[in-house]
Amino acid sequence: MKYIQSSELLELPEGVSVQIKSRIITVTGPRGQLSKNLRHIDVTFTKISDKQIKITVHNGDRKHVATLRTVKSLIANLVKGVTVGFKYKMRFVYAHFPINVNVVNEDGQEFVEIRNFLGEKRLRKVKVWEGCKATISTAQKDELIVEGNSLENVSQTCADIQQICRVRNKDIRKFLDGIYVSEKGHIRQQQSKQSADPAAKKSVRKFFESRREQLEKVDKFNSVTFVGSMNAKEASFFCDVCNRRFKDDLKFVEHLNSKEHLVNSGISSEAELQREVTLDQVKERLKQLKAKMERTREKAPEVDFATGVQQMREKYEQEKQKRKAKKRKRHERQDPDVDGEDLEIKKLMGFGSFKK
Repeated sequence: MKYIQSSELLELPEGVSVQIKSRIITVTGPRGQLSKNLRHIDVTFTKISDKQIKITVHNGDRKHVATLRTVKSLIANLVKGVTVGFKYKMRFVYAHFPINVNVVNEDGQEFVEIRNFLGEKRLRKVKVWEGCKATISTAQKDELIVEGNSLENVSQTCADIQQICRVRNKDIRKFLDGIYVSEKGHIRQQQSKQSADPAAKKSVRKFFESRREQLEKVDKFNSVTFVGSMNAKEASFFCDVCNRRFKDDLKFVEHLNSKEHLVNSGISSEAELQREVTLDQVKERLKQLKAKMERTREKAPEVDFATGVQQMREKYEQEKQKRKAKKRKRHERQDPDVDGEDLEIKKLMGFGSFKK
């Protein structure tokens, strides 16, 4: 079946320009320029305006029409590359022999050197593709970061690193040593516009207010507060932001300070959490906590030992009377057919019932 005409429309963001010549796409943006040769695909490009590009296929079959979405995705990846860039994070997985990874520069070309993989003396060297940059993470142990504008070059560099550490003729359920991609994202700019936005500061303030409320639950010394999730079969502490539950308060507090909870709460960067705290502020905070504990102790009434024993005895007697009343009512319900005269005779003679 032939389709007479099929088309896709691509929207371009602000600050991005696209040039098309002989089906060679050139995209220019804040982070640089990228090009892609699409001569092997029979499509027609029409530039409607500076912000819209129309991709058309004439008299194409089903597979030919499917290339429209492929071309649109390729151009969209070029646009993302020149605006926000791409960042892949790779983690080193090993059981016994620690993997040593270094990034070296030889005649202007970067290489990733991998040593001591499975305890071998062999040096594994991987070329970093053009336009990409590989660095060892300082925030996370055993992590390699690959950055660049081209998605194809960044992903191909990570694929080469993973393939050179591939282990063959081993049970993959037990033998997992290697270097694997752990996270895919975009390069974040150092000076974000959101940091200067007052709405972002307001969101940070809301985050600390909600966090203070959660910490107050843990600060209750004389009582235990359990918050259970909908699917939990036992009592636990529940974080409604991350939809996770914890069995004890220690793990719950650790989760409140974790990176996962901070990101889910709206904290975009670690710089927003860095606040200068002086020694006087710490002392003032300790004084407030001490005063709060003293007020709690003053509110609690002091009861001596004799009065406490008397209250326990009275409570025990009340419960005993309640049990007797319940037992009496239960016996009366078991004998519904006894009339009033038999009931008086039964009480007088001390019988429980006239039935055999």
